[in-house]
Amino acid sequence: MHTRREFDRLISSLGLEKASGAIFGFGPFTFVGRKVLPDRAGVFLHRKLQRMCDRGVPGLRSAGSQYLVLARKPADVA
Repeated sequence: MHTRREFDRLISSLGLEKASGAIFGFGPFTFVGRKVLPDRAGVFLHRKLQRMCDRGVPGLRSAGSQYLVLARKPADVA
């Protein structure tokens, strides 16, 4: 498991440049292995948290469970 910053550095160390990245994935909401919210409420809360994360709200902008990155080889400069 890596932080977003660590993963970005790893991408860069491989000679790739990050085109874009997105944090996503909130829930399921459990405590000690038991669901604490019904499915509908969990989906509602996930969507609300995701919208806030997408807007860059501090504390949520990097709190999702997944980090998806689109990276590419840099264009050769002649």
